[in-house]
Amino acid sequence: MSALVVQPGARAGRCRGAGASSPTASTLAQRVKREYLEMPGLRLTIRQAARLWAIEPIDCERLLDALVEARFLIRTTDGKYERCKVCGVQHQ
Repeated sequence: MSALVVQPGARAGRCRGAGASSPTASTLAQRVKREYLEMPGLRLTIRQAARLWAIEPIDCERLLDALVEARFLIRTTDGKYERCKVCGVQHQ
């Protein structure tokens, strides 16, 4: 499985809805980080996260896995993504 490369101008995936433009991957990554910081107990499956952020599940999985690789999130044994509280990395 390849990690999502977050580059300026890169598209994160198609948003649902007629005529909607998709956010850039970096914009979406920042939004995901903010939501995890604002809701410390947030634990989401790929399906739940994809629905919440209106992106395709495969793109959502790549984004969340990139945040795991960056040590912002962890993936639990039950397949949910939550904020990494013990990684020792301060994220803003």
